[in-house]
Amino acid sequence: MPSFVVRPHWEALALQSEYVELVAVNDSFITTEYMVTLDLAKGVYAKFIDWDEQMFDRETSYISVSFSTAISEDLGQVEYVLSDRTGTLTENIMIFRRCCMSDTLYGENNGDALKVVPIKSNDGTITYQAQSQDEEALVTAASKLNMVLASKDSNTAGWLLFLISD
Repeated sequence: MPSFVVRPHWEALALQSEYVELVAVNDSFITTEYMVTLDLAKGVYAKFIDWDEQMFDRETSYISVSFSTAISEDLGQVEYVLSDRTGTLTENIMIFRRCCMSDTLYGENNGDALKVVPIKSNDGTITYQAQSQDEEALVTAASKLNMVLASKDSNTAGWLLFLISD
């Protein structure tokens, strides 16, 4: 007499279907546990930003406060920060004026944005003339990043750059 029992093939199929049901029922629990773990990790990242002593402004006595758990993801989306090394940055202070993300304008919207069509030479190159070499270098670098200077406000030393879609 053999030491094992031969079962018909349909019993094996019944065991497989029970396993599939078990996985299907527990699938939502696994997803929920993953989301809870991910949210807890985001909260810990936000707390690390709050506890970072290097993000303390001694002049104003402000500490960093993260109001969202997605702050670390948002910081990872920043690709370019363009600034002039003179003027407003002599005190190492950058003031947020406005930005545009996904066709939504954030910040001050006082309507002074003028769309300017750059004048191209016969060979298709765009040349910029500026009062200082710093301004010319900044606008030239922005044009290499597919941005065009739309307006410049001499009263506030503000620049408005538009991203040209490819």
